[in-house]
Amino acid sequence: MKNIRLSAPGFDPAATADKTLAIVLKNDGYCFCVSENNSKKLLAAQANDWPEEQLKQHPSDRLLWLLQQEALPGKLYARVVVALWSQRFALVPAAVYQDGTGTDYYERVHQRSLDEQLNRDSLKHTEAELIYGLAYGLLGAVRLRFPSAGIRSLPGMLTEYLYSKATAAETIFVSHKGNDLLLWAYKKQKLQLFNCLYVETAEDVLYHSLNTRKQLGLEHAELVLLENGEEQQALMQLLTSQFTVCGSLSPGEELTAGFEMAKLEKGALADALALLCVS
Repeated sequence: MKNIRLSAPGFDPAATADKTLAIVLKNDGYCFCVSENNSKKLLAAQANDWPEEQLKQHPSDRLLWLLQQEALPGKLYARVVVALWSQRFALVPAAVYQDGTGTDYYERVHQRSLDEQLNRDSLKHTEAELIYGLAYGLLGAVRLRFPSAGIRSLPGMLTEYLYSKATAAETIFVSHKGNDLLLWAYKKQKLQLFNCLYVETAEDVLYHSLNTRKQLGLEHAELVLLENGEEQQALMQLLTSQFTVCGSLSPGEELTAGFEMAKLEKGALADALALLCVS
Protein backbone atom coordinates (compact mmCIF):
# COMPACT_ATOMS: atom_id res chain seq x y z
CA MET A 1 0.00 0.00 0.00
CA LYS A 2 1.50 3.32 -0.92
CA ASN A 3 1.20 6.55 1.02
CA ILE A 4 -2.03 8.07 -0.35
CA ARG A 5 -3.28 11.55 0.45
CA LEU A 6 -6.22 12.72 -1.65
CA SER A 7 -8.69 15.53 -1.08
CA ALA A 8 -11.25 17.42 -3.10
CA PRO A 9 -10.56 21.08 -4.02
CA GLY A 10 -12.06 23.29 -1.36
CA PHE A 11 -12.29 20.53 1.26
CA ASP A 12 -11.77 22.06 4.71
CA PRO A 13 -10.29 19.48 7.14
CA ALA A 14 -11.32 21.73 10.01
CA ALA A 15 -15.02 21.62 9.04
CA THR A 16 -16.04 17.98 9.44
CA ALA A 17 -18.84 18.19 12.02
CA ASP A 18 -21.45 17.39 9.34
CA LYS A 19 -19.38 14.69 7.58
CA THR A 20 -18.94 10.90 7.81
CA LEU A 21 -15.62 9.22 8.61
CA ALA A 22 -15.01 5.60 7.57
CA ILE A 23 -11.86 3.99 8.95
CA VAL A 24 -10.46 0.48 8.47
CA LEU A 25 -7.68 -0.99 10.64
CA LYS A 26 -5.86 -4.00 9.18
CA ASN A 27 -2.77 -6.01 10.08
CA ASP A 28 -0.60 -4.46 7.38
CA GLY A 29 -1.97 -0.94 7.25
CA TYR A 30 -4.92 1.40 7.56
CA CYS A 31 -7.18 3.42 5.29
CA PHE A 32 -9.91 5.97 5.89
CA CYS A 33 -12.04 8.42 3.97
CA VAL A 34 -14.37 11.34 4.57
CA SER A 35 -17.66 11.75 2.75
CA GLU A 36 -20.66 14.01 2.74
CA ASN A 37 -22.98 12.73 5.45
CA ASN A 38 -25.53 10.23 4.07
CA SER A 39 -24.19 10.57 0.53
CA LYS A 40 -21.82 8.77 -1.84
CA LYS A 41 -19.57 11.77 -2.47
CA LEU A 42 -15.96 11.45 -1.28
CA LEU A 43 -14.13 14.50 0.03
CA ALA A 44 -10.86 13.02 1.29
CA ALA A 45 -9.12 9.65 1.40
CA GLN A 46 -5.91 8.42 2.99
CA ALA A 47 -4.12 5.07 3.19
CA ASN A 48 -0.75 3.82 4.35
CA ASP A 49 1.15 0.83 5.71
CA TRP A 50 1.95 0.64 9.39
CA PRO A 51 5.56 1.69 10.04
CA GLU A 52 7.79 -1.27 10.85
CA GLU A 53 8.03 -0.32 14.50
CA GLN A 54 4.22 -0.26 14.76
CA LEU A 55 3.93 -3.82 13.45
CA LYS A 56 5.49 -4.95 16.74
CA GLN A 57 2.93 -3.04 18.82
CA HIS A 58 -0.47 -4.14 20.11
CA PRO A 59 -3.33 -3.11 17.76
CA SER A 60 -4.66 -0.73 20.43
CA ASP A 61 -1.31 1.05 20.49
CA ARG A 62 -1.38 1.27 16.69
CA LEU A 63 -4.74 3.02 16.89
CA LEU A 64 -3.33 5.53 19.38
CA TRP A 65 -0.35 6.14 17.08
CA LEU A 66 -2.70 6.64 14.10
CA LEU A 67 -4.71 9.27 15.96
CA GLN A 68 -1.51 11.08 16.89
CA GLN A 69 -0.04 10.99 13.38
CA GLU A 70 -3.09 11.61 11.20
CA ALA A 71 -5.15 14.78 11.58
CA LEU A 72 -8.47 13.72 10.02
CA PRO A 73 -9.40 10.85 12.41
CA GLY A 74 -8.98 13.25 15.33
CA LYS A 75 -11.71 15.62 14.16
CA LEU A 76 -15.39 15.74 15.14
CA TYR A 77 -17.80 13.97 12.77
CA ALA A 78 -21.55 13.56 12.55
CA ARG A 79 -21.06 9.84 11.96
CA VAL A 80 -18.13 7.42 12.31
CA VAL A 81 -18.00 3.84 11.00
CA VAL A 82 -15.09 1.53 11.78
CA ALA A 83 -14.13 -1.88 10.39
CA LEU A 84 -11.56 -4.14 12.07
CA TRP A 85 -9.68 -6.97 10.41
CA SER A 86 -9.90 -10.49 11.83
CA GLN A 87 -8.64 -13.70 10.23
CA ARG A 88 -10.47 -15.82 12.77
CA PHE A 89 -14.24 -15.98 12.39
CA ALA A 90 -17.09 -18.49 12.32
CA LEU A 91 -20.51 -18.27 10.69
CA VAL A 92 -23.30 -19.40 13.01
CA PRO A 93 -26.77 -20.10 11.53
CA ALA A 94 -29.08 -17.33 12.69
CA ALA A 95 -31.92 -19.81 13.19
CA VAL A 96 -30.04 -21.57 15.98
CA TYR A 97 -28.05 -18.67 17.37
CA GLN A 98 -28.68 -17.79 20.98
CA ASP A 99 -26.61 -15.57 23.24
CA GLY A 100 -23.66 -17.61 24.41
CA THR A 101 -23.88 -20.36 21.82
CA GLY A 102 -21.90 -18.35 19.29
CA THR A 103 -18.88 -18.41 21.57
CA ASP A 104 -19.19 -22.18 21.96
CA TYR A 105 -19.38 -22.68 18.21
CA TYR A 106 -16.43 -20.37 17.59
CA GLU A 107 -14.29 -22.26 20.09
CA ARG A 108 -15.08 -25.54 18.33
CA VAL A 109 -13.86 -24.03 15.05
CA HIS A 110 -10.85 -22.23 16.54
CA GLN A 111 -8.92 -22.87 19.70
CA ARG A 112 -9.53 -19.63 21.53
CA SER A 113 -6.46 -17.58 22.43
CA LEU A 114 -6.15 -16.15 25.93
CA ASP A 115 -5.61 -12.63 24.56
CA GLU A 116 -8.59 -12.83 22.21
CA GLN A 117 -11.91 -11.01 22.61
CA LEU A 118 -14.93 -12.44 20.80
CA ASN A 119 -17.53 -10.25 19.12
CA ARG A 120 -20.72 -10.74 17.12
CA ASP A 121 -21.50 -9.16 13.78
CA SER A 122 -25.04 -9.52 12.41
CA LEU A 123 -25.19 -9.91 8.63
CA LYS A 124 -28.39 -8.48 7.20
CA HIS A 125 -28.32 -10.30 3.87
CA THR A 126 -27.44 -13.76 5.14
CA GLU A 127 -28.99 -16.38 7.38
CA ALA A 128 -25.98 -16.34 9.68
CA GLU A 129 -24.33 -14.43 12.47
CA LEU A 130 -20.59 -13.88 12.29
CA ILE A 131 -18.54 -14.45 15.43
CA TYR A 132 -15.01 -13.07 15.17
CA GLY A 133 -11.95 -12.69 17.36
CA LEU A 134 -9.91 -9.54 17.97
CA ALA A 135 -6.84 -8.82 20.01
CA TYR A 136 -8.07 -8.22 23.56
CA GLY A 137 -8.64 -4.54 24.25
CA LEU A 138 -8.85 -3.37 20.64
CA LEU A 139 -12.63 -2.99 20.65
CA GLY A 140 -12.47 -1.02 23.87
CA ALA A 141 -9.77 1.25 22.46
CA VAL A 142 -11.96 2.04 19.45
CA ARG A 143 -14.97 2.75 21.67
CA LEU A 144 -12.88 5.00 23.88
CA ARG A 145 -11.98 7.22 20.92
CA PHE A 146 -15.25 6.85 18.96
CA PRO A 147 -18.00 6.17 21.57
CA SER A 148 -20.88 6.28 19.07
CA ALA A 149 -19.15 4.60 16.14
CA GLY A 150 -20.71 1.77 14.22
CA ILE A 151 -18.15 -1.04 14.44
CA ARG A 152 -17.99 -3.92 11.97
CA SER A 153 -15.62 -6.74 11.20
CA LEU A 154 -13.93 -6.31 7.83
CA PRO A 155 -14.95 -9.84 6.68
CA GLY A 156 -18.56 -9.23 7.68
CA MET A 157 -18.66 -5.82 6.06
CA LEU A 158 -17.29 -7.19 2.77
CA THR A 159 -19.75 -10.09 2.88
CA GLU A 160 -22.65 -7.64 2.91
CA TYR A 161 -21.08 -5.43 0.28
CA LEU A 162 -20.59 -8.34 -2.13
CA TYR A 163 -24.22 -9.40 -1.72
CA SER A 164 -25.22 -6.45 -3.91
CA LYS A 165 -22.59 -7.44 -6.49
CA ALA A 166 -23.59 -11.10 -6.79
CA THR A 167 -25.85 -10.52 -9.78
CA ALA A 168 -24.95 -13.73 -11.66
CA ALA A 169 -26.75 -16.99 -10.88
CA GLU A 170 -23.51 -18.32 -9.38
CA THR A 171 -20.63 -16.11 -8.24
CA ILE A 172 -17.31 -16.78 -6.53
CA PHE A 173 -15.50 -13.71 -5.18
CA VAL A 174 -11.75 -13.86 -4.55
CA SER A 175 -9.78 -11.38 -2.46
CA HIS A 176 -6.02 -11.98 -2.31
CA LYS A 177 -3.67 -9.83 -0.24
CA GLY A 178 -0.29 -11.10 0.93
CA ASN A 179 -0.83 -14.55 2.42
CA ASP A 180 -4.54 -14.02 3.06
CA LEU A 181 -7.17 -15.40 0.71
CA LEU A 182 -10.85 -14.60 1.27
CA LEU A 183 -13.38 -16.63 -0.70
CA TRP A 184 -17.12 -16.00 -1.00
CA ALA A 185 -19.57 -18.16 -2.95
CA TYR A 186 -23.05 -16.85 -3.75
CA LYS A 187 -25.91 -18.61 -5.52
CA LYS A 188 -28.74 -16.28 -6.56
CA GLN A 189 -27.46 -13.73 -4.00
CA LYS A 190 -27.59 -16.29 -1.21
CA LEU A 191 -24.29 -16.88 0.59
CA GLN A 192 -23.16 -20.48 0.24
CA LEU A 193 -19.65 -20.28 1.70
CA PHE A 194 -17.25 -17.77 3.18
CA ASN A 195 -13.72 -18.73 4.21
CA CYS A 196 -10.31 -17.26 5.03
CA LEU A 197 -7.29 -19.31 3.91
CA TYR A 198 -3.51 -19.05 4.02
CA VAL A 199 -1.84 -19.03 0.60
CA GLU A 200 1.72 -18.61 -0.63
CA THR A 201 1.40 -18.64 -4.43
CA ALA A 202 -1.03 -17.74 -7.20
CA GLU A 203 -1.44 -21.47 -7.79
CA ASP A 204 -2.75 -21.78 -4.22
CA VAL A 205 -5.40 -19.16 -5.02
CA LEU A 206 -6.42 -21.10 -8.13
CA TYR A 207 -6.53 -24.40 -6.23
CA HIS A 208 -8.84 -23.09 -3.51
CA SER A 209 -11.07 -21.35 -6.07
CA LEU A 210 -11.45 -24.56 -8.06
CA ASN A 211 -12.00 -26.58 -4.90
CA THR A 212 -14.78 -24.21 -3.82
CA ARG A 213 -16.45 -24.54 -7.21
CA LYS A 214 -16.25 -28.35 -7.05
CA GLN A 215 -17.39 -28.63 -3.43
CA LEU A 216 -20.49 -26.52 -3.98
CA GLY A 217 -21.28 -27.75 -7.49
CA LEU A 218 -21.03 -24.26 -8.98
CA GLU A 219 -19.87 -25.40 -12.40
CA HIS A 220 -21.13 -22.26 -14.14
CA ALA A 221 -19.89 -19.80 -11.54
CA GLU A 222 -18.58 -16.40 -12.56
CA LEU A 223 -15.32 -15.66 -10.76
CA VAL A 224 -14.70 -12.07 -9.64
CA LEU A 225 -11.28 -10.93 -8.41
CA LEU A 226 -11.29 -7.96 -6.03
CA GLU A 227 -8.66 -5.33 -6.81
CA ASN A 228 -6.21 -4.86 -3.96
CA GLY A 229 -3.89 -2.08 -5.05
CA GLU A 230 -1.29 -4.45 -6.50
CA GLU A 231 -0.55 -5.77 -10.00
CA GLN A 232 -2.82 -8.80 -10.44
CA GLN A 233 -2.60 -9.45 -14.18
CA ALA A 234 -0.69 -12.74 -13.79
CA LEU A 235 -3.19 -14.03 -11.23
CA MET A 236 -6.11 -13.03 -13.43
CA GLN A 237 -4.61 -14.88 -16.41
CA LEU A 238 -4.20 -17.99 -14.26
CA LEU A 239 -7.80 -17.85 -13.05
CA THR A 240 -9.09 -17.17 -16.57
CA SER A 241 -7.44 -20.39 -17.77
CA GLN A 242 -9.83 -22.41 -15.57
CA PHE A 243 -12.94 -20.22 -15.27
CA THR A 244 -15.00 -19.46 -18.37
CA VAL A 245 -16.24 -16.13 -17.00
CA CYS A 246 -13.85 -13.93 -15.02
CA GLY A 247 -14.13 -10.32 -13.98
CA SER A 248 -12.65 -7.84 -11.54
CA LEU A 249 -14.22 -5.53 -8.99
CA SER A 250 -12.92 -2.35 -7.44
CA PRO A 251 -14.95 -2.01 -4.20
CA GLY A 252 -16.53 1.38 -3.81
CA GLU A 253 -16.56 2.08 -7.55
CA GLU A 254 -20.08 3.46 -7.25
CA LEU A 255 -18.83 6.36 -5.15
CA THR A 256 -18.10 9.72 -6.73
CA ALA A 257 -15.08 11.75 -5.74
CA GLY A 258 -13.93 15.31 -6.12
CA PHE A 259 -10.44 14.02 -6.96
CA GLU A 260 -8.81 11.56 -9.36
CA MET A 261 -8.36 7.97 -8.14
CA ALA A 262 -6.27 5.55 -10.18
CA LYS A 263 -6.95 1.81 -9.96
CA LEU A 264 -3.98 1.34 -7.66
CA GLU A 265 -5.34 3.95 -5.30
CA LYS A 266 -8.84 2.49 -5.43
CA GLY A 267 -7.41 -0.89 -4.52
CA ALA A 268 -5.49 0.47 -1.54
CA LEU A 269 -8.58 2.34 -0.36
CA ALA A 270 -11.06 -0.39 -1.29
CA ASP A 271 -11.92 -1.49 2.24
CA ALA A 272 -12.78 2.01 3.44
CA LEU A 273 -14.77 2.72 0.28
CA ALA A 274 -16.76 -0.50 0.63
CA LEU A 275 -17.41 0.28 4.29
CA LEU A 276 -18.98 3.58 3.28
CA CYS A 277 -21.25 1.77 0.81
CA VAL A 278 -22.72 -0.63 3.38
CA SER A 279 -22.77 1.62 6.46
